[in-house]
Amino acid sequence: MHGAVVHAEVPEDAGRLKEELASRLNCVEFYVTEFTPVMGAHTGSGVLGVAFFSDED
Repeated sequence: MHGAVVHAEVPEDAGRLKEELASRLNCVEFYVTEFTPVMGAHTGSGVLGVAFFSDED
């Protein structure tokens, strides 16, 4: 499984959420990244999101 935490101007919160999730889940990789400007325009600052995908069939 692969995971990512995306954030809108809250990198510290995103890092804490990543660490919490990574300690509970078996992810091959786990990223922290910022929302794109288009997504941020619709959400505002302070938003966190989580996404996962698997390579398994």
